Amino acid sequence: MQDEPSQLKAAYVEVIGDVRILAEQRKKVPRKRIVTAEYSADNDFDVYRLSAQLSIISKNNIESIGELEGRISRLKDEYEKHRVEINNLIDEHNRLVSLLEQVREYHALRDKGDLSETEKVRLAICKQAVESAAILSAADAERLQERVDTLGKKITTLKGNLDKTRQQYEVYSDIRDTYYKISKGDYLSNLVEEERKRREQIKKENKSR
Repeated sequence: MQDEPSQLKAAYVEVIGDVRILAEQRKKVPRKRIVTAEYSADNDFDVYRLSAQLSIISKNNIESIGELEGRISRLKDEYEKHRVEINNLIDEHNRLVSLLEQVREYHALRDKGDLSETEKVRLAICKQAVESAAILSAADAERLQERVDTLGKKITTLKGNLDKTRQQYEVYSDIRDTYYKISKGDYLSNLVEEERKRREQIKKENKSR
């Protein structure tokens, strides 16, 4: 009896061979990988997709379905953790941007001279915000701007990492779902059934013409 690591890769190797045979015998929907090229088993999208998944399994040293499930779970937790972190940083960034705008408005109104009643109210509001945040000098304002810029760059980097985590989660989840279909014997039968329905539809369309 094969151990679990061998079963995972062996299942993919076997089903790829079977799908190639279906493609060669025209018993599956002829989905091209390269649309402009002639259809063949070498240009079959399903064969390519399965081969790509097997390559990922090998490249990332995934030795069992249990290990794959563990990686998916960790990626999900990592994604949620980083998502919360990014949201908190965005809230902080927005708060500091608002404060920076109030600092600029405060200095602009303070130096303006004659103010309307509305502007006097705005000046009072901005003054309170500036003093509460202890932005008392040009150097303080510069440090605030630097903090805003730093947070913006950090958010951009984290968003990129979050997107990579999401993509990897989706790839691993797709491999897991495919493996379970293969294990249950559904994968090949679904391809055959899909082609049968496609041919029936073509016949109906031809008869109705």
